[in-house]
Amino acid sequence: MHSGLWHSFLDGDDRAFSLIYEQFFFKLYAYGLKIGFNEETCKDAIHDVFYHIFLSRKNLRHVENIEFYLLQSIRNRLFDNYKKEKKID
Repeated sequence: MHSGLWHSFLDGDDRAFSLIYEQFFFKLYAYGLKIGFNEETCKDAIHDVFYHIFLSRKNLRHVENIEFYLLQSIRNRLFDNYKKEKKID
């Protein structure tokens, strides 16, 4: 099911992208909260990840496990932002 959505998204289907976002937003949000980030930081990271995925879809390849890919992307984004904030302080 998710694999078909991913293929549709890569082929340019904006509705498939919206469905992926809707299906995974709360899982990603809960994951971000669980690993210790606040609500706004989690929401910002999720939007950043989906924004970058949308912009780079022509360069993306098929993903076997969309959920794992997105969880890993959110985790990386959250910790990258955390590291940047630490440097500023």
